Amino acid sequence: MRIGLEADGTGTVPSWSITSLPQRLSENSANRLSFFDADGERQDRAFPQVLREALGAWTLLAAAGCRKGGRCAVMGASGYDWAIAALACLFAGVEVVALPESLGDDDARAGLDDLSLDCAVLGNSQLAFGCFEGTPKVALEGLAAAGARTEAAPLSPADAHFSWVAFTSGTTASAKVKSFRLAPECTEHFIEDFCRLFGITHDDVWLICHPFSHVVHFEYLLGGLGWGYDVTLADPLRVALQCAALQPAVLITVPSVYQQLATKVRRALPTDGLRGAAVAAWMAQDATPSALELAKLLRPVLMPEVDTAVGTHLKVMIIGAAPSSLELRRFLALCGLPVFEGYGMSETQMLTCNVPGEARFGTVGRPWPGVELAVEDDGRVLVRLSARRTTRYLNVPQEESLATFGSDGWIQTGDLGELRDGFLSLYGRAKEVIITDRGKNVNPAPIEQRLSAIPGVSHALVFGDQKPFLVAVLAPQSDEGLDRAAVEPHIARINSDLPQHEHIVDFVLLASPLTTEARLLTGTGKPRRTAVEAFFRTRLEALYA
Repeated sequence: MRIGLEADGTGTVPSWSITSLPQRLSENSANRLSFFDADGERQDRAFPQVLREALGAWTLLAAAGCRKGGRCAVMGASGYDWAIAALACLFAGVEVVALPESLGDDDARAGLDDLSLDCAVLGNSQLAFGCFEGTPKVALEGLAAAGARTEAAPLSPADAHFSWVAFTSGTTASAKVKSFRLAPECTEHFIEDFCRLFGITHDDVWLICHPFSHVVHFEYLLGGLGWGYDVTLADPLRVALQCAALQPAVLITVPSVYQQLATKVRRALPTDGLRGAAVAAWMAQDATPSALELAKLLRPVLMPEVDTAVGTHLKVMIIGAAPSSLELRRFLALCGLPVFEGYGMSETQMLTCNVPGEARFGTVGRPWPGVELAVEDDGRVLVRLSARRTTRYLNVPQEESLATFGSDGWIQTGDLGELRDGFLSLYGRAKEVIITDRGKNVNPAPIEQRLSAIPGVSHALVFGDQKPFLVAVLAPQSDEGLDRAAVEPHIARINSDLPQHEHIVDFVLLASPLTTEARLLTGTGKPRRTAVEAFFRTRLEALYA
């Protein structure tokens, strides 16, 4: 049996298309694409200049052997050069294979599978990869500047075509990285609906701080170039340190970035005197709808430090890509910030989201326009899209692809959730359910969320499959580490609210945070559960000795 919500149409009819980008860029001198160069200096490009540099870059790609309608891999550090490489391909109808920059040579080879390439635009670290042997190469670093100096090759508006091979490590198939081909219509609908629902205007700035190989972030850029809003590219650290100066209206990022912003605000807020007492009393309450409305009015008077930290232009802050703690969401919301939690997949784009006028704290919102959502009896979440984004994985056996993409159009998300009054709440991943050696089923996600709320903890992972009891790995927010004596009382309080078989009997405290460089976090900040378990296996097994 399935319960769910049917899609209410396909959303707003897009006022733009990706293939119309060359013309739209040439006609829009009002909006800017901003980024920071290697010296940390801010650079601003009017949209016609972006077009000019992308067309010049296409001349260089064509000279290297790339052909119109061909296929080109782009792999390396995200930034303006990456964007120019991808736009050059788009304008020439070249399919982009957006390989994650975190992959090594062997994983990149497996991701490419049998995809033949005309050309590869590569960062310095990837130029020597064996998987690109025999493929014409163009250096990614400096490509935009080289394009600006190069005469643009002639391209017809009819040449422009959006074809994109993206990669993901999520959902239900078993390959380490799965590739899939995108259709452009989902992107166009998403941007149009987003701007309508959140009141985005042509004067607003969308701040992008994650790699373009995660295709949703490149889609945010395409929206700016096509729909018409300013875009600023910055790394997550710059966002945390200089958010107010960047003046974003839209920020979509992972919990760890918001945690850094929250820490910055907490340190700035007064702790003594009348205002300190008033702030403490305000922050002690629940995030009720009435409190959240009042918080917006109180922020400039009671907590002006919030605006100093994040600016005054924010219209929407969406927490996504990884689970966030209730305490983090509550703190940001009580600061009067426009925090909205959403839910989506690389394979589907946005699936649900809280929006102004239709938000319920603690949920990931109602289905996005054009999304049909269902929850099966066992809690598994399925979705079906009016504008299909993709229909299969390219590099896994058909039967594995069908485990995610059903022949009836329903997509298995791999997540567990429940619907209440049309709002979706998520409570874990189906494949991460722990079965103890006594046959008890434990969903680790709610426990991990509570563990992550312990002061100083950035990530928490619970283990215990086929073991007599549960244990946890706790990673700190900084290299200062965690104090066991300070953590133990929090563990005891959490255990007091849980049934015996869900108690955390022991735990490992890490000396430093999990990082993407150690391959323990994904590019979007999610812990790699299997990698963490393997990396700390000796310490985890010692807890059962």
